[in-house]
Amino acid sequence: MMLTAVFAVNAVMGETIGELRQQSQGIKSKIQNAREELMSVQNQKDDTVSEIQQLDSELADVQAELDRLEKQLEETSQRLDITYEELEQATEEKQQQYETLKQRVRAMYENGTAGYLETILNAENMSDFLQRMEYTTRIMDYDQHLLESFSRVETLIDQSAKRIEQDKANQEKLKKEQEEEQELLNEKISEKNALVERLN
Repeated sequence: MMLTAVFAVNAVMGETIGELRQQSQGIKSKIQNAREELMSVQNQKDDTVSEIQQLDSELADVQAELDRLEKQLEETSQRLDITYEELEQATEEKQQQYETLKQRVRAMYENGTAGYLETILNAENMSDFLQRMEYTTRIMDYDQHLLESFSRVETLIDQSAKRIEQDKANQEKLKKEQEEEQELLNEKISEKNALVERLN
């Protein structure tokens, strides 16, 4: 009987030790799983921090591009203002020259084209002839200068108008680029905010 009791105690203790070993293995397994999960979370956190740093770098690049575009837009606007002023001045000058030309043409029409020749040929003596010749040459030079100046002003007006057109087109292009960069910046900020939220 005693032998039976010893076997029974040994059997019960054997089962208890076996169960304890099993429980110990289970706890060790849970601890190992917890460590692995903690490492995984830490790796994810490290990856997220790395992604945030990358996004910060990209944000800085996009902001630098936005600043560059803003500066170009400002320069283009200033150039447009200057060109508009030049165009306005040239248009006023053209109008003044046009009025002067109109008066000269009217005088030539009233006096006829023979007016220059008549003036020279009606000289009373050689001295008068030379003076009249000098006077006529000066008037012809003035008329020539007036026509050339009028032509230069017209060319300046055409160039100014073309420059304004080009600068306006460039300004629109820059504005579009700026809008695209701003959208990209907003997207990067949203991505960063989502990553930061994920860390929390």
